[in-house]
Amino acid sequence: MKLLKKYFNIILIILLVLIIVFISFYSKPFSTIENIQNNELSILHLVLYSQENNYDCMYKATREYYKKFTNVKTIYYRYSQQIVNDYQLEDDILLIKGTETFIPGILNKTIKAFQYFENELDNYNYIVRSNVSTIINFDILTKLLKERSFDYTGGMSGEVDNAKFIIGTGIIFSNKAMKSLIKNENLVDRSRIDDISIGLFYNKNFPEYVNDTLDPKYYIHIGDNINVSDINTNQIIFYRNKNKDRNMDCEQIKKIINVL
Repeated sequence: MKLLKKYFNIILIILLVLIIVFISFYSKPFSTIENIQNNELSILHLVLYSQENNYDCMYKATREYYKKFTNVKTIYYRYSQQIVNDYQLEDDILLIKGTETFIPGILNKTIKAFQYFENELDNYNYIVRSNVSTIINFDILTKLLKERSFDYTGGMSGEVDNAKFIIGTGIIFSNKAMKSLIKNENLVDRSRIDDISIGLFYNKNFPEYVNDTLDPKYYIHIGDNINVSDINTNQIIFYRNKNKDRNMDCEQIKKIINVL
């Protein structure tokens, strides 16, 4: 009798543990890991950013917009001289210890942002590097990436030294392409601006990752004298905002987001 009671208690404990595990698993909030397990496409979106009045306005306008994409994690990254450690994540802004410079500052800042998320990369199918003055429609992009796989592509491309590179307003990396870049970041040319350096890196070291640029219909440059209401929002993925007067950019971003 005592033996039966002992086994009954053991079985009861095991059942309670299983119930707790079951409840905790199915009550978890949405996560990118679950996304991949359910064959959904998960994206890490890293946004190049620096702390200036115009850019702060763009940050505040776009951060709420990006929250609606449940399969996308958006993090803005910039340098800071005030932090003690190399990194400090504050809500959706990744602070990186350092001083803003054009070359090699933007490239170094971008690579450091990639390195910060190195241990999380298996949670994502793709990593997208954009900047704070570009708006991305992730609904259309997600649908496109489900239909066709890419390793290194984006909205617009340029050419240097007979090699194609993706312009930094919207660079798309596969999980494996990003891991290759992080592992071999010492091979990246620090004497050029970041998007050119990254493009040359893949062309020289992993040419098999260099895919065709996305169809031009997915990209639009919102410059001077563009009427936002005339834009076909049903097909555009990347909205690049850059006017001669940068004060206009944030207002245009707000108008585009309202249309989207």
